[in-house]
Amino acid sequence: MKESVTIALLQFESVLGDPAANRKKAEKMARDAAQQGAQLICFPELFTTGYNLDLIGDRIQDMAESLDGPTVKTLGRVAKETGVFVIAPMALREAEKDRPLNAAVLIGSDGQVAGVYAKCHLFEKERLYFQEGNAFPVFDTPLGRIGIMICFDAGFPEAARCLKLHGAEIIICPSAWRIQDLSAWQLNMPQRALENTCFVAAVNRFGQEGTLYMGGYSMVCGPHGAVLAQARKEEETMVTATLWAKELEEGPYLPYRRPQLYKKEGI
Repeated sequence: MKESVTIALLQFESVLGDPAANRKKAEKMARDAAQQGAQLICFPELFTTGYNLDLIGDRIQDMAESLDGPTVKTLGRVAKETGVFVIAPMALREAEKDRPLNAAVLIGSDGQVAGVYAKCHLFEKERLYFQEGNAFPVFDTPLGRIGIMICFDAGFPEAARCLKLHGAEIIICPSAWRIQDLSAWQLNMPQRALENTCFVAAVNRFGQEGTLYMGGYSMVCGPHGAVLAQARKEEETMVTATLWAKELEEGPYLPYRRPQLYKKEGI
């Protein structure tokens, strides 16, 4: 990891079912974040389409995009012109799959796709509309080794642990986390950082979609579980933090893992 990395979490309020409007606003917010010194810019889960599948589930296939679609092109242009990395979570269409992926696309500072993660733990009605992912890749970048998990993934300690064991130094968690589960949000993110001695940056949606309300509270957690920065108001906003590589010292848990015992126990 670089000596320091400045990250910007864009706590985004999407227009439900209007990718064009969301792209336009996202481009402006990303450029503003870059101008303020961000090196890694992260949007929340399904920010291009909105999330409430009760309302847009039957349209999600049509709104899904490919890697050469307008969202990746737009944010790729921003990344190249400003020299930043961007994480763009979206409904991603792949030719060989019947359903899109609930995915996050990592775009490099050259404007090219540097990696893709597909959500492995689909939540409730997501299982009706998306194809689940089956891997936890970690991406080598000039900023450091970046892993991604999406929203519900964070409730499974194995997801972050897989990323850490694959070398992740920074784990990004784009989310559309509902307000009634706020206590789990506040517990999960610092815990995933602490138990894996890595940075966890969780960027949540803000806004109302029918009966679904997402309050934000995006946060950046340090390798010892401390919350380094967090959105304290329920609003569209940007959360920034500088991550220091010197904080990635070996933690108290990983050196004492007993994987053979866990395997014996069927875990």
